[in-house]
Amino acid sequence: MEENEQIGDVVAETRVCTFENCLVEVLGKCRECHLDFCIDHASEVDPANFCCNCLVPADAEVTQAALVDSEGTRHQGRSIKPTGKAYRLSTKMVFEMTDQELKDFIEHETSVVHDIERIREYHMITLGMAESEVYRRDIALAKKEGNVLKFGFETQYVPKVQLHETKTRNAKSTVSKSDKIASMLSGLGISPQELAKLIQNLPKKGKK
Repeated sequence: MEENEQIGDVVAETRVCTFENCLVEVLGKCRECHLDFCIDHASEVDPANFCCNCLVPADAEVTQAALVDSEGTRHQGRSIKPTGKAYRLSTKMVFEMTDQELKDFIEHETSVVHDIERIREYHMITLGMAESEVYRRDIALAKKEGNVLKFGFETQYVPKVQLHETKTRNAKSTVSKSDKIASMLSGLGISPQELAKLIQNLPKKGKK
């Protein structure tokens, strides 16, 4: 479909999308159905070369399998086999390109791959951030419910019964230390009350 636009004394032809009821300017011509398409009707997989009807994400399917040689020995890595319609279309497209089209295509695809790698890294980082936040909230909830003990920089989950036993041991340890201090004072002939009075009579810092 074409529309005429008057620019001074020159009539310019504006190509518009051939999809039904679409008057958006053409982005390209589909290499499969040869119809003009706009950005809204471009393929998500390859918007520069195919329309949304001829190449959909499901067409870019691949199968993966263990890497096994002819003798049956299994190796590290995996075997990836393109099976979707997208690869048949792209193979045909590449074979039909001129030398200059091939050079331009390689440059464009290299740029696309780099963009996809950056986008993947972004999503991997944000996914990690989200998973870390879930873990942090789980720790906070467990601490609130009394199911976590923190030792230095390590956080360990313990059953409630064990937590109670640990707190009891800590309390007994504190009592034991108090008994030892009282025993030492007794050996020096000083009662805990006399020690407290001595501490109160010490000169305060900054006073003479």
